[in-house]
Amino acid sequence: RESMVNFYFQNNNNASATAREFGIKRQTVAKWVERFEQFGLEGLRDRSRAPKSHPNQLTDSQEQEILQLKKHIRFAGPDRLRAEGINYSTSTIYRVLKAHGWIKRHKKRWQKRRMLSAVKRQARALRYWQADVKYLDDIGGLWPFIEQKAIPKYEYTARDVKTGTTFVCYGYHLDELTMARFGKLLLEHLKFWNICLRDVVIQTDNGPENIGSIYAKKDSLLSLIVQDYGATHKTIPVRSPRFNSHVESFHGIVEREFYSQEYLPTETELLAKATSYLWWFNLKRKNLEKNKAPFELIKQQAQLLDPTFLNFPPIILDYLPWFATALRAVPYVTEEVTCHSARG
Repeated sequence: RESMVNFYFQNNNNASATAREFGIKRQTVAKWVERFEQFGLEGLRDRSRAPKSHPNQLTDSQEQEILQLKKHIRFAGPDRLRAEGINYSTSTIYRVLKAHGWIKRHKKRWQKRRMLSAVKRQARALRYWQADVKYLDDIGGLWPFIEQKAIPKYEYTARDVKTGTTFVCYGYHLDELTMARFGKLLLEHLKFWNICLRDVVIQTDNGPENIGSIYAKKDSLLSLIVQDYGATHKTIPVRSPRFNSHVESFHGIVEREFYSQEYLPTETELLAKATSYLWWFNLKRKNLEKNKAPFELIKQQAQLLDPTFLNFPPIILDYLPWFATALRAVPYVTEEVTCHSARG
């Protein structure tokens, strides 16, 4: 632009010759000459094209209206917020959420895998547990008995990321109360065995049994109980089940090796055979990747040598009183099974 302006003045202010020389329009020559005459070399720089006024810009109170609703509906996006009564365009809502850090760029799949691998490497034995619920009514051999309400519909599972140690309970209901009972039993068990609960993390997905309603203004029952013990409740990213891959993997294993192989028409059959399977799984079944059973890894990495640590009986959670810590309260759990865990 400076060369063009110099050429213009060197050729007797001939705009046509300048336009031909630089391959531009005469109007363009005139524009930059005028700016040069008004502002000098500084006038040849690009100017911002942003509008000087924003008549439709939201006020602070309008932005706070969006942010307050977002805090109450934590996982809602712009479309959901608009449907809930925010009368602005989705692009406007998106802009406000992004400006206040509520919207972040999605990570690539390889980045998620790298993050997951880092979590697994840093996890300590018996300190990082993944918890989830398995539906049993989609298993052909169990469905008739579930329909008759002879056996529970849900398996509540917790699996240690580092060692693969897995504990299971059952429930007829899928709700906050039942999951909270399961979390309390797990934490009591770890507490009895002198596992430092401040180091313990229980990771779940974002199901309502784990976090409560998306409209809830308070923590879920599970979160409150975990906090009461000094542990940490952590949820995985939304729509990212791979972050709970260890417990999800067990759900596939137990269906192939146990539920599809055994005849389980009653609670008694289910609980007795599940107890035997879990003892074998934790004590003897070798992990193909590490070629060691979970208890071998416990002895190696946690220096816990007593196999009765695995004595976490698969009880039915619905029958427990809310604050029960003694498993003897459950009529079908035998003295031999509960003698150790009940003291937790």
